[in-house]
This record gives sequence, C-alpha cells and structure tokens, in this order.
Amino acid sequence: MPATLKDIAKRTNLSLGTVSNYINGKKIKEKNRVLIERAIRELDYSVNQLARGLKTNRSASVGIIMPTLDDPYAAKIASHLTSIFRANDYAVLVCESASAENEAEVVQFMVQKQVEGVISFPVAEDAAVYRPLDEKKIPYILIDRALKGAPCDVFLLNNREISRSAVRLAISRGHRKIGILAGEKGFLSADERVAGYTDALREAGIPVRQEYILRSKQNDQDGAIAGAAELTGLSDRPTAVFATNYFFTLGMVVACSERGLRLGREMHLIGFDDIMLNELIRPKLTIVAQPMREYAEKSAALLLGVMRGEFESPKKTHICEGYITEGETLGYLG
Repeated sequence: MPATLKDIAKRTNLSLGTVSNYINGKKIKEKNRVLIERAIRELDYSVNQLARGLKTNRSASVGIIMPTLDDPYAAKIASHLTSIFRANDYAVLVCESASAENEAEVVQFMVQKQVEGVISFPVAEDAAVYRPLDEKKIPYILIDRALKGAPCDVFLLNNREISRSAVRLAISRGHRKIGILAGEKGFLSADERVAGYTDALREAGIPVRQEYILRSKQNDQDGAIAGAAELTGLSDRPTAVFATNYFFTLGMVVACSERGLRLGREMHLIGFDDIMLNELIRPKLTIVAQPMREYAEKSAALLLGVMRGEFESPKKTHICEGYITEGETLGYLG
C-alpha cells in the first residue's frame, strides 16, 4: 500500500500540518525539511504533482534551455541538473533554443508552462529575451554566458585565466607559433578565451599573428572542421593549436587525420571539454576541463533555495575554476 502523509508524519514525529506544508511548497524549518525528505526516501513516497499543482497553482517543474540538444557540454550539465531536480520532486522540461529568435519563443513557452525556475545556456545577446521571466517573477540562472542587464545569477568558467594557463603551457614546451580556434566575437566565453591566449603570448614577448586566430560559430561541427582545416593548411602553419571548445577540438582531430599530421608530433594540440573524447582518441588529449558537475550542483542548489523561498537570489556572477589534464598531444617542440 502506498505511503501517505500520515505515514510521513508518524515516521518524523512531526504534525500532519508541517508535512503538508512541505509537500505544498511552503517554507518550514530546515531541521524539519531534512527529516521529511529522509522519510520520503525511506517510505518511497510519491507526490501527486498534478493534484499538488491544481491545489497550489505551482507546477513543480523546472525548465532547462540548451543551445542545441546535441551539444555534449550543455547536455552533460543538463543531465546532472535533471538528476538533481528529479531527486527534489521537480519535473524537468528541456528545450532547444538554437537561435536568439527561438530562445525568445522558448522563454515564452516556459512561462506558459508555469515552470517555477529556469536554467539556461543563452545564445541571445539581449537580456530582453528573459524579460517575461522577470515579469512573472520566475527565477532563472544563466550558465556559460552573461547578458548585460539580466537581473539574475550567472555561472561562468574562469575563461581568461585558464586559457592563459593553457597557452603558457604550450610556450613552456618551446612553442612560439601557436594558433587558436575560438567562437564568434560577442560571445563572452569566446572573447575571454581569445584574451587569455593573447595575454600569454604578449607576456612571453611573442607577436600575435592574426592569421593564427580563427573564429567560427560556437556549436557548428562543420564550421569547426572547416576552421581547423584552414588553420592546419597554412603554408606557415602553427606548431600548436588551442581549440577552445568540444567542437573545435574534434575539428582539429579530424583535420589532422585528413592531412596526415600526427598529434603530438607534426601538430600539437590543447583541447577543451573533457567529454568522452579521451575515452576514444589516441594519443590521449591534453585538455582544458570544465567543472560541469560543479556548475550543476551549485546552480541547482541556488535555484532550489530561491524557488522554495529559503533565501533571495544574490543575482551575481559565480566563477568556477577550470583545470588542465595533461595527455600526449602537447609535446616539446623539436
């Protein structure tokens, strides 16, 4: 026989009213919340979300907006987020934005579905896209990109610093002709990764060669392969390349294979986003890894607290630290 609210109240020694308040999303004491959630797990209690929504005018749902559903980086974080929200009895609605125009439509769709909060990987350049959420007082968090004027929390990588460190590593191995594959101008993460690249070169007294800086769309695999082919096809090509996202990294692997350039020998590579590539590719990649689980855990914890009314959103930028995992594709020159 399924567990009831009375069973939870009995297990926790709390009043039925306290348990009911928790189930209906009202604020209760932290120690009581812990007791109730433990009893829910132990008794395998299932909340009837439809009935609760009709009674409380809450959907018990969260929206996740991704640039594309086949983006491995965003998909990995979205997978972690989904697990966390489901464990907290929230349904998860995942939508693809693909463009700024679509993003505006997706935001409106989220409002219509009465989600209680949103986590988004934005592609739009204008914070006005998210105004419908502000108007309905639906809290939202942005990951990987800030939008000027958006009154929300943002989780970002320390893009400039980690990129500077990656290029410094190549310089320490004797490389002076270093190229970069990066996203379009105007994208904060792409601009900061290029800035870190140029910082490292200038600090080392190495001229910045514009022909070694190739920028393309963020999440376009064909464009990434084309850009990598162009960079590796230069008559005076770089000896090492910093590929600043998953697609550019894969593009470099494909371009080098097609040109017969052995990674770690004729061409050296620092990749980005440790998502399955090192399980499949040999030689093992030297790569900048992002703390994807940290993004998910911290952003979900913040959004859950705000949705439950436990605290106000600080509406600030939260910086997460990247790290470099060394493989075999960045060797010493000569």
